[in-house]
Amino acid sequence: MMNSKFLRGAAALCGLSVCLLGGAAEPWSGFYGGINGGRGTTDSDTVTTRLGRFNGDGSGALGAVQLGYNYRISPAFVVGIENSFGATRIEAGPGGALSPHVKLPLLASGRVRGGSLMLDDRLFLYGTGGVAIGRLDDAGVRTGKYGWTAGAGAEWAWSPALSTNIEVLTYNLSKDWSKDDNLGSGLKFKTVTFGINYHF
Repeated sequence: MMNSKFLRGAAALCGLSVCLLGGAAEPWSGFYGGINGGRGTTDSDTVTTRLGRFNGDGSGALGAVQLGYNYRISPAFVVGIENSFGATRIEAGPGGALSPHVKLPLLASGRVRGGSLMLDDRLFLYGTGGVAIGRLDDAGVRTGKYGWTAGAGAEWAWSPALSTNIEVLTYNLSKDWSKDDNLGSGLKFKTVTFGINYHF
């Protein structure tokens, strides 16, 4: 009886291990999803508001969820796409009703990735770029913006199903989402994020 329970428990544990560590044939082919978090910063001359240009630095934390797909085009090269959606606390400006001040509460992007595998296929070094959209709070007025994002990253596969990465991106949100948003505001900033992905 005891041996039977032990065997069933061992089988269940092995099954769980296969799900967690072997849920994908390998991490660089197929769908994945995960979360990331980090910090964004603006430069002194990259913030434009409806009340004028802000000359000073801004910063804030950010977090997002991501969903992507990898395709291994050769033993050493991988390409893919990644979509992310999240919230930020990035803001710049002194604040106040009559002072130039912007906040970025929402941020999303759709990007392509491409790069090479190293260190026994565990390390993926890649470049990435695509479209970014966000919602700016420009001195109390909400406005939708879109533009581009580009950067680079490094991702490490701990197992066929689990990986972590670090990514550095530059964003430029300068285009109006609709004609009603024509306030002349815009935001350029850089982000450094750390993420974790589960590969299906």
